[in-house]
Amino acid sequence: MQANISTSRKGAMFLRKSRADEEKERLGQYETLAKHERDLRELSERLKMPVDDVYRELESGNDLAHRDDFKLLMERVERREYAYVMVHAIDRLSRGDLMENGWILSTFQYSGTLIVTPSKVFDPANQMDLQQLQFMLLYSNVEYFIIKERLAAGKLASVRDGQYIAAVAPYGYDKHVTPDGKRTLVPNMHAPIVVEVFEAFAAGRSKGSIAASLNARGIKSPSGGMWRPPTLCNMVSNRTYMGMVTWGATKMVVDGRDGIALRKRRIAGDDPVYVRGLHDEIVGEELWEAANANIVHAGPRNRADRGLVNPLAGILRCAKCGRVMQLCRYGDGRHPSYRHQSGCGCNTRGCRADDVTEALADALSGMAGDLMVEAEIGDGGVAEHERRLVSLRGEMEAAERRRDKLVELYTEGALSLQDFRRRDAPIGEQLERLGAALAEEEAFQPVRPEQRAARLSELVAKIADDGLPPRERNDALRAVVERVDYERGEGKPKLTVYLR
Repeated sequence: MQANISTSRKGAMFLRKSRADEEKERLGQYETLAKHERDLRELSERLKMPVDDVYRELESGNDLAHRDDFKLLMERVERREYAYVMVHAIDRLSRGDLMENGWILSTFQYSGTLIVTPSKVFDPANQMDLQQLQFMLLYSNVEYFIIKERLAAGKLASVRDGQYIAAVAPYGYDKHVTPDGKRTLVPNMHAPIVVEVFEAFAAGRSKGSIAASLNARGIKSPSGGMWRPPTLCNMVSNRTYMGMVTWGATKMVVDGRDGIALRKRRIAGDDPVYVRGLHDEIVGEELWEAANANIVHAGPRNRADRGLVNPLAGILRCAKCGRVMQLCRYGDGRHPSYRHQSGCGCNTRGCRADDVTEALADALSGMAGDLMVEAEIGDGGVAEHERRLVSLRGEMEAAERRRDKLVELYTEGALSLQDFRRRDAPIGEQLERLGAALAEEEAFQPVRPEQRAARLSELVAKIADDGLPPRERNDALRAVVERVDYERGEGKPKLTVYLR
């Protein structure tokens, strides 16, 4: 086994302890790195190949991006500092994808560095040895992904059986295990809030007004914070509430590379599976469909025989009862005014349309001025939004790595399927929670204060321009304003404006 070694170059030892090794240690078998190091020290003495540097690592072999000790070793191999590197087995170097394996082997090959194992000294510059190394790394990678596919198939079978296998129960449900061991859901005390949200969407209320109503009543969102429109949209589009379970609605795809490391992101699935679940529905299919038809506000209704005549249609609402205020025109020469539909039961008094328009223009002008002041002292939350995105994506990547390591445990026989599922559950719950938070954060598109101020100034000019058609003014308003709450002050309207 002795090879021709350049005496001017050093020797290194690389020790990687997998999660499977930790499990074996927990069972009292041995301390992995210490045992591997003893074995390789004996090999070093027997082959008369001294070891100058030792690298120890506790990381999954399939994620190169986070293996700092291994990357440092590879940098020194590339600089030809080492004549050989000792490892306990080839798969201790990597279980990554083909590009990572190719990079590792080519680095050893072109630096003239040997790979020394207890069974053989491999010379990557030798064609036969290189082919054997390629096969061994490829086999360990294929084995890893076959196990992942088997686990995915098992989850799909559970879904087709009607079980709810997602890590976190939707708002309004608690997770439950039936006497025969099947996973499902049971409604909890928040279920009436879910019904209320669906009914509000079905009635045509905007997502902004629904969120504001829930927040005003002190009702916490699923994350424990304030309700936001994207959270409501995600809730209403969830088929679980009408008694269905879903598989494959999203999937993780490789988006590119940062150097050798893969860059991943989650996208919508190609062929999601929807199955009637074992759990009870909170809303019926008819209500679910009606609510989803109004997730994107379609805009104000107008008669087919004439164009839109109310520039504030669907925007101006009573602060007391939440109903839209209607533009009333009179044939006796009185000025148009905004009022409730007759017989609605709310005693909020109406007001002249010109006064409402003037008050709205004043409110928007004031908000534009405030935004310009904000622009001088900050960025309107853009940096904080970007920081949250980076943080959430980092947490998701870390959770995915923990799941990959768990799969590696199962692959190497250190975990039973039951133990794997038990340990995978909290990781899945975290991924579900982080995925929902990330989707909500990505849906939020911050705009710099100076840009918002400029849009508001343009909007004020359009509102005041009576020459513009009502439809054009309404479209301009709806692009910026979520809703305007109306109250009758002392002879004048009092407006609260909610921007999108």
